[in-house]
Amino acid sequence: MNQTAYGASKSSKREVHAHEMVANLAKELTMADYEVLMGDNMVRARWKARHPGASELGLQAAWMKRYWSAHIEPARATLAGMLSLPYDDELKSRIHDALIKDATLKRGRKSHLALATTGVVANGS
Repeated sequence: MNQTAYGASKSSKREVHAHEMVANLAKELTMADYEVLMGDNMVRARWKARHPGASELGLQAAWMKRYWSAHIEPARATLAGMLSLPYDDELKSRIHDALIKDATLKRGRKSHLALATTGVVANGS
């Protein structure tokens, strides 16, 4: 794992900065939310109306692009919580390392997260 900034869309010069482990978990959480929320027919109909003609994969990609950066802090919290659970020391060491490195990237995402949650910036891949 490295300390790379993940999440820049190909058409955007802005990036959402997160360690790979944090970013991957944030994206998993984003898709879990998608699955739950798209189970509500009204929510699904509104999302489809915002993306006319999009396939299911297209709808998922649009959701990811729009919402994954809002899941970075929950991903960090989830990983931090895992440190107190009975996982093997090697995994805990990797999580600890990822959280420390991610903390150095946090400064670069603070303003982008605020913008992303208001819909001004929609980064993600």
